[in-house]
Amino acid sequence: MYKGTDMAEDDNLNNIPSSTADRNQCAEDSTNKIFQKLEKAIYGEEKSFVISAILSILPGIGLMYLRQIKRGIQFLIVEFLLLSAGYILGGLPGMIIWTVSIVIWLLQIWQTFVKYNEYKEYFDKTGRAPW
Repeated sequence: MYKGTDMAEDDNLNNIPSSTADRNQCAEDSTNKIFQKLEKAIYGEEKSFVISAILSILPGIGLMYLRQIKRGIQFLIVEFLLLSAGYILGGLPGMIIWTVSIVIWLLQIWQTFVKYNEYKEYFDKTGRAPW
């Protein structure tokens, strides 16, 4: 007995790329879309939460990505000075300074998330960057 297929299954079979060139074209299209989204997130007005979170691992860089250049540079310089002083002093004073440095580093990560939320809220309301 012949077992027929549904029309939906036939439609799905017709959408499958038949040649290697078609499959390569589909892969290139999806890659281009990904790069366009990434380019828009980096250079455009809208900022990406994922990119700001990754960049916030480095002191101040996440804030600079969110166009908080002055605040980002301040965090970067403070972290550099504290880490340098902790290394130079060594011992217990160095450990205390490094502990303070870790607290400030965590503070700037939190600050990046707060500024991202402010940025996103303003951008969603107005369609442009807040600062």
